[in-house]
Amino acid sequence: MAPEAFVLERDAQQRIIVATVRGFWSPATADDYVEAMGTLMAQDRQSYGRAKALIDRRLSVVQTSETVERLRFGAARICQPADRMAIVVESALLKTQILRSYDPGNVNVFLSMENAREWLSIT
Repeated sequence: MAPEAFVLERDAQQRIIVATVRGFWSPATADDYVEAMGTLMAQDRQSYGRAKALIDRRLSVVQTSETVERLRFGAARICQPADRMAIVVESALLKTQILRSYDPGNVNVFLSMENAREWLSIT
């Protein structure tokens, strides 16, 4: 995995995991990301009863279908019904593509960080 592919941090005040992802990923990088995110989400579930993640994909590029499938199946594996993931993207087209790929109960896609943070705060 390239070290700049993703960074995971905690926003302790809002009790959310903040992920910044960039560039083009191999399927192995997607697997590493899912594993790391899954660990943090499990810890948050234990501490807060649910996990919330803010995923900033504005510096990411379109991924291969294999990588997208790994991310989609990974999200389905690590998310529980009460968990929420807000994904921020640069374009309405990418927003539409992501919304078609994920469970709408757990995931929502936004064009701004502010709207994503607001959704996480009220869900």
